[in-house]
Amino acid sequence: MVKRYDDDDDWDDFEEFEEEVEPGILTTTRILVALLVVFVVAIVAARLVLWEKPEFSELTPRLFGLWTTTYPEFNDRYVEFEKNRVIFGTGGTGVVKFKVSGMDVVKVGDLDHYTVFYRDLAGTRHSVDVFLDQPGKVLRFTDSADARWTRFDLSK
Repeated sequence: MVKRYDDDDDWDDFEEFEEEVEPGILTTTRILVALLVVFVVAIVAARLVLWEKPEFSELTPRLFGLWTTTYPEFNDRYVEFEKNRVIFGTGGTGVVKFKVSGMDVVKVGDLDHYTVFYRDLAGTRHSVDVFLDQPGKVLRFTDSADARWTRFDLSK
C-alpha cells in the first residue's frame, strides 16, 4: 500500500497552536459597563441641577396660634400658624391649608420680619411676609401693614 501525503494526521501538530482572537470593540460586557456609567452620570447630573437648598420645615413657636383682626377689610378672616402648617380663613367658612416648607427671619428694629414659605397641593411654592412685635402680641402682614392682628385668646 502506498502512503499518500495527505493521509498523515497533520492536525495533531497544530493542537498546541490556537489562534488568539482579539475580542471585538463592542462586546456585551463593554456595552453594559458603558450603559451603567452613562446612567450613573445622568443621575448625578440631574441631582446637581435639581438640588434645592434644604429648608426648615417648622415654624418658630412665636408665630403659633390663631390670629384675628378687627380691621374692617379682614374682620371675617384669620390666619393660624402651626408647627408644620399655615391655615388661612378666607371668610365665612372658607379655609385653605398649606404645608410649611421653610422660614426666614430678619430683625428689623424692634420687629421680627418673618417670611414663611409654603407649598400648595400642586407643589407650587408661595410665601407670606409678616412682622411680629417684640412681645409677640401684634402681627402685621407686609402687604396690609395697617391691619393689626392679635392672637385669639380663648380665656376672654
